[in-house]
Amino acid sequence: MAWNIRYFRAHLHQMGLIIYGNRDSPVVPMILYMPGKLIAFSRLCLDRGLGVVVVGFPATALLTSRCRFCISAGHTKEMLDKAERWWHEVKYPWTILISPSSTRHANVQEDNLILPSAWRAHYV
Repeated sequence: MAWNIRYFRAHLHQMGLIIYGNRDSPVVPMILYMPGKLIAFSRLCLDRGLGVVVVGFPATALLTSRCRFCISAGHTKEMLDKAERWWHEVKYPWTILISPSSTRHANVQEDNLILPSAWRAHYV
């Protein structure tokens, strides 16, 4: 399971998606910043065969809505790769905010990341 967690987190991070949480936790929260689109996003994930938990205000701050992936030992590399391919398809059309610094410095340790005010959306 530890390999699955590290593999999945590393790939989300390399794609530039903003992820929170402990790097060894099986729960991987990804920041969406779209409180108005959480329900539609959750349904879209289910339609693609991806089970996620979406969390928004009042459980989180208004602008830190997120989806949580729960990684288990039962996930195969192929399953994780399928989820990764899907994220490549939706991160721009859904304007999921990505970190410009994480795409330039993919080897940066997550523990050392500080959230700057320069986060911005990338559009196609």
